[in-house]
Amino acid sequence: MKYLLKLLSVLCTVSVLSGCVHSGQYNSSIQILFVGNSLTYYNDVPAMVGEIYSAMGDHHDVETDMLAQGGYSIEQHLSNDILKSTLANSEYDVVILQDFGGWPLCSTTIDACSSTSDPLSEAIDLVRLSGARPIWFSTYQETPDFQRELSREAHRIATSLDVEIADVGAAMLAFSSANDVTDIILPNHHPNTLGSWIAAATIARSLIGKPLPEVLVLDSICRQIWQGSRLSANQLASAQQSKKDECDRLAPGLLQKVVTAANKSLNTHASGAGAG
Repeated sequence: MKYLLKLLSVLCTVSVLSGCVHSGQYNSSIQILFVGNSLTYYNDVPAMVGEIYSAMGDHHDVETDMLAQGGYSIEQHLSNDILKSTLANSEYDVVILQDFGGWPLCSTTIDACSSTSDPLSEAIDLVRLSGARPIWFSTYQETPDFQRELSREAHRIATSLDVEIADVGAAMLAFSSANDVTDIILPNHHPNTLGSWIAAATIARSLIGKPLPEVLVLDSICRQIWQGSRLSANQLASAQQSKKDECDRLAPGLLQKVVTAANKSLNTHASGAGAG
């Protein structure tokens, strides 16, 4: 079912059999495009999101793809026209937008760190024009106080742009605080596998529009390992070769803690979002 923002209430009414993603019901099939950088492609976050969404009910056909390149910002994705042409020639239901890591609190001395929300706003408009539903994947700061400030500012921006937000940083902080765990981020400032599962659960919570069930059962999942593969934003990841595949399963007890943290991130629609 094509997500049309202006006709949401009508579609949710007439699409009883197929479901409505935003209302907390589920489509039998959904196509999701991820747009971002290494914080998206590390450990194959799109595949993790697809696995969680599929686990929410029976027979879900979830297709994910991504446009991603290391260090890329939303502004850079817009400047090379690949995002625009991809949206114009495809029929995605949802587009997950991830900007430069730590934005808007990243250092503006870095070229990719925008000083305004204009690129994100332009990308959101572009997604909506294509008929898809935008969700902003807000990233993280590793220092707790900075993360709290990031969440406050990110939710302020999300409210001003009237866009849903998946506050991954808030979920990571909630997980670390509740479990006294600080090793979800690698020395190179990227998430390890656990950190990526937290990101995926937070995005999935925004995607389904309601809290994830505390008891969630996931099968073993095979993910593409993109780190080190020189993934390019000049074409969809599905047209490129990953470094290798890795198959594993998140232990049920750890998965429950991940779900709890994702649910605490308050990643609701901007009009009702909290700071995490």
